Amino acid sequence: GIAAGSLVELIGETGSGKTHTSLKHAAEIQKQGKRVAFLNIENAFYEPRANALGVVTRNPDLFELWENVGAGESWGELAKNLVKSGEYGLVIIDSVTAMIPGADYDKSLGDTAMIGAHARMCGRLAQKLIELCGDSGTTVVMINQFRYGSGAIKGTFVKKSTGGESIGFYAHIRLVYSKIGGDAGSVYNSNKELIGGRSRVLC
Repeated sequence: GIAAGSLVELIGETGSGKTHTSLKHAAEIQKQGKRVAFLNIENAFYEPRANALGVVTRNPDLFELWENVGAGESWGELAKNLVKSGEYGLVIIDSVTAMIPGADYDKSLGDTAMIGAHARMCGRLAQKLIELCGDSGTTVVMINQFRYGSGAIKGTFVKKSTGGESIGFYAHIRLVYSKIGGDAGSVYNSNKELIGGRSRVLC
């Protein structure tokens, strides 16, 4: 299990099970009578899926869904205030990747992005959350993804954490997901229909 008051980063490729894990954790937290806040930054929350995994979504004492808050800093302040309140057992941020800093949020598509703004914002947020999680006993799950960036040698690319490496540094627990390819990674039901996939998770 995950200790109450932990800051947890779930990072990996799309479709590897990060949101699935978060929703399963939410269902377990709700069984303890605690409220879950889901920050739907990617606008990808699918209620029937959450319900199928055991999450109660229509009881405001157990679940809150937050959407369309704005720039990344607004999401960050919201997350901090939810944790600080002590009224939640779990806060899920889905995802860090979609938190666009204010320096870039209102720019047109042709404008140059502010280099490092996202990483600095995420680092400050993670740094503050570890303190707030410890004080309130609230667990925060930050869902994140890898991206490909320039390597040390010109023309090479390496896999990097979105939002810089600071989240992984500050997080109490980091779970790194990678999908298993081929038949070994496929999950079938009794009718031999493909219903899901398997991933390796490095803790």
